[in-house]
Amino acid sequence: MSNHVCMLTKVAETLHSKIIQNHSFRYTRWINKREKRTGHLFQGRYQAVLIDADDDLAELNRYDHLNPVRSGLTTKLDDYEWSVHNGYPGMNKCNWLSTDWVLQRFDYKKSNAGKAYHRYVLSSVDEEY
Repeated sequence: MSNHVCMLTKVAETLHSKIIQNHSFRYTRWINKREKRTGHLFQGRYQAVLIDADDDLAELNRYDHLNPVRSGLTTKLDDYEWSVHNGYPGMNKCNWLSTDWVLQRFDYKKSNAGKAYHRYVLSSVDEEY
């Protein structure tokens, strides 16, 4: 997305606000150095939503993955370069991405779960949101 970033994170001991603050600081510093500029990169405060149920987790993740298609940035989910959707098992490898948390809802075997998740995401690509 051109004006925001969506992240699904599982937080244990560290406060979510501290994680976002650290990420924002490091990313802004990197961009400012690369672009030879100074100042803020992000506008406004981040928004966080607490996910309590496993079904909500899968649905929110699907919503995030389909956002580029539904907003018209791409016609095919697999072609959007900024999505981690292709990092799920059975697709391109993405070493830093932890998918177990979401995929365990689809199958106990990781390769089957990746395929089942991919079908789950694509099953609502044409639905309004």
